Amino acid sequence: MFRKNNFKFGLITGLLMPSLGIPIFYLWKFYPTFSFAEYIDALRNNTSLVSALTIPCLLINIALFTWYINTKKYETAK
Repeated sequence: MFRKNNFKFGLITGLLMPSLGIPIFYLWKFYPTFSFAEYIDALRNNTSLVSALTIPCLLINIALFTWYINTKKYETAK
C-alpha cells in the first residue's frame, strides 16, 4: 500500500492518516472517563483541546513524511 510514488497518493495519505490522531487522542486522554460523543462535544466547545489534538495528528504526518523521504519516494513526500 505505501509503495506507490506519486503526488495524489501522498496527498490522500497526508489528509487521511492524521485523522487517526482523533481516536488516538481520545484513547490516550479521555477513554475511561468520557464517551466518544462527549469527547467530540468537548472538542467543539474547547479550543485548547483542539490545539492539543493537533500534536498526535502532526506526529503521524511527520512519521509519514520521514518514511517517504527515507525510502526515496519524493513525489509522495511532497
